[in-house]
Amino acid sequence: MNKIVALVRVSTDKQTVENQEYAIKQAYKDTEIIWFKEDDTSGKKKLRNRPVFQEAVKTAKKLNVPLVAYSLSRLGRTWELQIYLEENKGKIQFHVLDTNDLYGLEGQIKILLSVQERKDIASRTKAALTRLKAEGVKLGNRTNLDEVRLRGHEKIKSNADKYAQNIKDIIQGIKLSGINTLQGIANALNNRGVKTYQDKLWYPTTIKNVLERG
Repeated sequence: MNKIVALVRVSTDKQTVENQEYAIKQAYKDTEIIWFKEDDTSGKKKLRNRPVFQEAVKTAKKLNVPLVAYSLSRLGRTWELQIYLEENKGKIQFHVLDTNDLYGLEGQIKILLSVQERKDIASRTKAALTRLKAEGVKLGNRTNLDEVRLRGHEKIKSNADKYAQNIKDIIQGIKLSGINTLQGIANALNNRGVKTYQDKLWYPTTIKNVLERG
């Protein structure tokens, strides 16, 4: 049976990956699919700071199978993606359902449109908030700031926990390769270009914190 690695991504916790998964399953019937899912992950995030993306790439390379995504925007919404694709051409097979030519004019145009769409969404949101503020609308929940702060803290903690779990999965793979010391694991992550949740380098203490995280 043929095999592929599939990457699906959503930007917020209000979105689902069901449509992406369905389209990939329809395109690759009678194929074993190894799924990698990025929850609540912005497309503007740097690729090196997306551990699930990095692990999907690593798995596809190791198995010598295609890495499949529903669209280019699911791979990312930055110009870095175009550079990454060019640098890895011939090293990994990227298949994107909505793009026939990733490395030619079609791919460049779609990345441009994807980047512009992200900027347009941000601009529209900013403009709407500015207008509401000018009209005297009180933004946010000002009647219960303690509750708002608590929810914000819980959201940050939830995102950090998800990131830590993804890192744990990568660490497990590193351990299987024979590296078991905290310093060795830190070196392996740094060599792969994977950063901490705070976009910093890894040290034995930060590895220990991730492993002890609930």
